[in-house]
Amino acid sequence: GSIRTDVYLPKAYKDDGKLGIVVYLKDSAGRYANTGWSQASNLEQNAWNRLNFKLASLEYLTGLGAYVQEGFDLGSVKTIGYEIVAN
Repeated sequence: GSIRTDVYLPKAYKDDGKLGIVVYLKDSAGRYANTGWSQASNLEQNAWNRLNFKLASLEYLTGLGAYVQEGFDLGSVKTIGYEIVAN
């Protein structure tokens, strides 16, 4: 499977370059996984940006640098959300 979402990025956040967007998942047991970091400096400013995340397997996600909690079940995802991270 995959997740596709659109994110609007104001110019000020791209100029700063420290903002990141992470899409996260929670399974039916509350375990957490994410899709990895999308750096604001790589996105178009003052525009909607389409983000695509392939969810082929847990090994695929961790190979991209995503965090996957031990025991996470990709087949029982109950929650999908955003984390907006600024350093």
